[in-house]
Amino acid sequence: MYKLEMAPNDEDLITITVIELPPNGVSSGGWLKTFISSHLKLLQEIGIGDHKYSTMDFRGYSAYQESFPAQTVSTTNGSAQYPASRALTYALDERTVVTVVAMGDKINVPYQEILDTIEVTEASTKPTKYAPYISTTNGNGSKA
Repeated sequence: MYKLEMAPNDEDLITITVIELPPNGVSSGGWLKTFISSHLKLLQEIGIGDHKYSTMDFRGYSAYQESFPAQTVSTTNGSAQYPASRALTYALDERTVVTVVAMGDKINVPYQEILDTIEVTEASTKPTKYAPYISTTNGNGSKA
């Protein structure tokens, strides 16, 4: 899994996550169906309201798009605040799933137009000007 987080200001966040599935595991289409089912269940359990979503074809593969407005949800421990959120999860190919999430009230960008221009490419394995700290860790947090 690869993750890029960008904060265009102090209150908003854009996250791009790329998940590479194992070659002998489930396909991206199967993974996406499982993700949608569990994600919808989670949103219902935490009480997110005015949630809009759809499934579609995106660049020839299955996709899931959602949005909900900023809200405060009452919980047994008080309340939880959630910023406005727009997201797209799609299969890039048979073994790769990409999720793009924009959270916050000030993100006024043409969201779909930006998604249509994103191209995920091979990640660099050597430090660059834009990624000076490339390292890997194994499951316990130590470097591999």
